Amino acid sequence: MTGTDLTVTGTIDANGRGLLTIQPRNRQTWVVSQVTPEAPTSGATTGALRKNGALVSPFLATGDVIADAPPVTLHTGDRMTVEWTGATPGEPIAAYVIYDDGNNIQ
Repeated sequence: MTGTDLTVTGTIDANGRGLLTIQPRNRQTWVVSQVTPEAPTSGATTGALRKNGALVSPFLATGDVIADAPPVTLHTGDRMTVEWTGATPGEPIAAYVIYDDGNNIQ
């Protein structure tokens, strides 16, 4: 299994919500093994990791790591979202994602 990583970033909206989307590209299948959400500690009170709208795991607003077996498989058309609510509008958010895209290039 070859590990690949990416960081997705965004901003909390005027309603105190944040949404980041993780999707495979170019007809790839990704096996996501870890998601680390990051938001300012002054705001976000709840967080959720979802696959196609279904809850995978709740998380602490920041400093939490969503990992462990089983990993989550994303096929073309699947969407994984990292969601925050109750946060301060305008604050930056990010999610660090570790996944396997099936490539053996290191």
